Amino acid sequence: MYRAMVKFWELSTRTPHRVIGVILLLIVLVGGADYVTGYEFDVEVFYLAPVALASWFLGGLGGILTSCASVLMWVTANDVLHQYQVSIPGMLWNSLVLWVFFAIVSRMLIALKSSMERETKMARTDFKTGIANAMVFYERAELEIHRARRNRHPLSVFYIDCDNFKGINDGLGHHTGDEVLRTVASTLKEDVRVTDLVARMGGDEFCILLPETDAPGACLVAQRVNRKFNDVMTAKGYRVTLSIGVVTFMTPPGSVDHMVKMADDMMYSAKNDGKNAIRTVSID
Repeated sequence: MYRAMVKFWELSTRTPHRVIGVILLLIVLVGGADYVTGYEFDVEVFYLAPVALASWFLGGLGGILTSCASVLMWVTANDVLHQYQVSIPGMLWNSLVLWVFFAIVSRMLIALKSSMERETKMARTDFKTGIANAMVFYERAELEIHRARRNRHPLSVFYIDCDNFKGINDGLGHHTGDEVLRTVASTLKEDVRVTDLVARMGGDEFCILLPETDAPGACLVAQRVNRKFNDVMTAKGYRVTLSIGVVTFMTPPGSVDHMVKMADDMMYSAKNDGKNAIRTVSID
C-alpha cells in the first residue's frame, strides 16, 4: 500500500490540482451522505478519508485546511440544511471537538510518513558518509546495465580503495578515520555528474557508476578525483591516497557482480603496483 501511495504522490507532484480535486470531491460526497442520513446515522468518521489524503500528500497545511473544510461541511449538512434546533454554543463545541479529532489524526499521519521516509533513507544511505550504500549501488547498476544494453551506450565503473587507511584508524583513532571516509565521499561527489552514482561499498572501499561514459572520459574523472583528494589529504597532513580501478564496458557486462569484480581486480592491480595509482581497462 505504501508503494501505491508513493506512486500516487509522484503523480500528484506533477499535477497537484488532481489531489486537491479528489479531496474536494470526497468532502462533497461525504457531506452529501451526511445530509441524506441526518442525525439518524453518524458518518463523521468518513471525513477522515479526505483529511488523511490531504495530510499524506499535501502536508500539515493541507491537512489543517481539509480538516476545517470537513468540519464546515459537517456543520452545513447537519445544522444548517436540516435546521436542527441546536444551540450555538453546542454547535461550536461539537465542531471544535470534531476539528481537534481530525487535526490529531492529521498530525499522526504526517509523523508516520516522516518516520517511514526517514527509515527508507537510512536503509539506503551509508550512515558514516551520507552517500549511497552498496544495496543502492547494485540496484542502480542493474538498471544502468539494462539501459546501456538497450541504448548501446558505454558504461564505466570505478572501484576505489583508500591506501594506508588502517594506519589512520590505528594511529589517530576511528574518529579521524571517519573524517577521512567523509572526505573521500565528498571529494568523489564533487567531481561527478548528477547522473553518476557514488556509493560506499563497505570499509574504506567506494564505487562510482558513470553511465554513458567512455574510457577517455572515465580516465579524466579518475585523474581529477585522485589529484583533488591528494591535495586535500596533503593539506590535512594525512598520508592517505587512493588506488582506483576503472573499467569501461562498451558492451554491457552480464551482471553487476561481474562488473564490480573486474573493477575490483583493476583496483588491486593499482595497489600492487605501489598504490596511489589508477589502472584502466576498456572491454569491447
